[in-house]
Amino acid sequence: MKKTLILLSSILILAACNKKSNNPGEKSMVESESKITFERFQNARVVYEISDVPFIVFPKDSLLKLYTTPNEKAASIELQLTGNETLFGETEVSNFYKIIYQVEQNPQNSRYAYVLKSDVDRDNELLLTEKDSLNEIRFARIKGVYNESKTFDVIGSIELIDKSSYNQTFKNHPQYLLVSNNRPASDENTFSIRLRNGSLKKVSKATEDGKTTIEYTGYSRDLDRHFFRESHLEIPRRYRAVSTINETIEDKLFADVPVYFKTNHLLASLTDNETGSLLIIEKYNPQNYSFTELLAVNFPNFKVSTSKNLIWEDHQTLLAEIHHPNTRTTSKDYKKQYVRMRISNL
Repeated sequence: MKKTLILLSSILILAACNKKSNNPGEKSMVESESKITFERFQNARVVYEISDVPFIVFPKDSLLKLYTTPNEKAASIELQLTGNETLFGETEVSNFYKIIYQVEQNPQNSRYAYVLKSDVDRDNELLLTEKDSLNEIRFARIKGVYNESKTFDVIGSIELIDKSSYNQTFKNHPQYLLVSNNRPASDENTFSIRLRNGSLKKVSKATEDGKTTIEYTGYSRDLDRHFFRESHLEIPRRYRAVSTINETIEDKLFADVPVYFKTNHLLASLTDNETGSLLIIEKYNPQNYSFTELLAVNFPNFKVSTSKNLIWEDHQTLLAEIHHPNTRTTSKDYKKQYVRMRISNL
C-alpha cells in the first residue's frame, strides 16, 4: 500500500512540473510587465500644442495603465501621474484611445500608447460635480470694495441644476438686450450714429494701427446705445456701447453683451478669462444714463461660452450655461451644464 501511495505522489509531482513547463509564457508575461520600458512602445510624432491633435484625455485616477497595443492582455506600464502631464489624443481604436505620451514631459521622446476609454475622460466629455467646488472664488469686489473671502457663500449660493429647469426659465424670460433693425449708416471706413440732437457721431471700423477691427452688433432700446464688437490681436474681445443721447455721454465697455433685468435696471455678464469665468453685475440709471458696478466675482472652476446663455430668474437669481474648465469647446458635442446663482442683498 505504501509503495502505491509513493508511486501516486511521484506521478502527481511529475504532472505538476510538466504543467508548469508547458506554460512558460505565463511567467514571462508577468516578468515582462514588471520590467517593460518605453522602448517597447512605438515612437510617436512630436506635438507641442493641444491644437495639433484631435483631442486630449484626462485620467480618472492618479494611476493610469498604458498598453503597447489596443489589447488588455498586451504588455503595459502603470504610471503614477503627477497631474502635469498632457495626454494627447490621436484616434479611437475599439474600447481604447490611442494617445501620444511624452516621456518625462519631453516632446522629443514621445511614444504611442493605448489607454482604456473607461480609465479616462475625453476633453468633450468632462462633467462638473459638487466636488469641483463651484463656489470657490479667486476674488470678489462688492460695490467697489474687495472681499478677501475665497468662497461665494459670503455673497450667495451656487448649485448645479438640470437642463429642463434652465430651458423652462430661458423660454419664459427672454432677455437678450439687442435688436438688429436700427443699424447705423456706414461707409467703407466708419459707422455714422444719428444722435437725438440731430448731429452725427462717427465710429471707425478699425484703429489706425490696424490691430483692432470694429463690427456692429446691435442696438439696445433700454440703454439707448449701439453696440460694437472690438476684436484685437493681443487682448480679449470686448464690446463698446455708444450712446445715442448726446456727445457728452461716454462710451461704455463690456466684456460681453449683458442680459438686462428691466424692472430693477440690472445688467449681468458672465465671460471667460484666463483663470475661469468672471461675473459682473451693474445697475443702470436711466435718469442720467450712468452705470454702477454692484458685484464682480471670479470663479476658477468653470467656464462659459457666452453671456447670451445667462438668464435673470428674478432680481437676485441668475441661471447660466457652463462647462468644465478643461473642455474643448471646438467640439460640437461638448458637455454643457447649468447652474443657479443666488445673490444676497443685491
